[in-house]
Amino acid sequence: MISTDPTLLHSVREALEAKGLSVAEAEIGMIPQNNVLVEGKDADSLLKLTDALDDDDDVSKVFSNFDIDPETLAAVDG
Repeated sequence: MISTDPTLLHSVREALEAKGLSVAEAEIGMIPQNNVLVEGKDADSLLKLTDALDDDDDVSKVFSNFDIDPETLAAVDG
């Protein structure tokens, strides 16, 4: 993965393609500067909320800054 300033997205993509590299995906996204660890019931509620938002036809992208450790995620997913 390559990250760049959003204003440089197209020029970076063109430079990579000019070097013969294939670009599978290029998009502008949000990258959090701080992550928040979420555990227990809060993790379950937060995952349900993000799933509901993602399933909504009026929502095109869902960005977040939460981090759930693998053990909590496994317990929530069942």
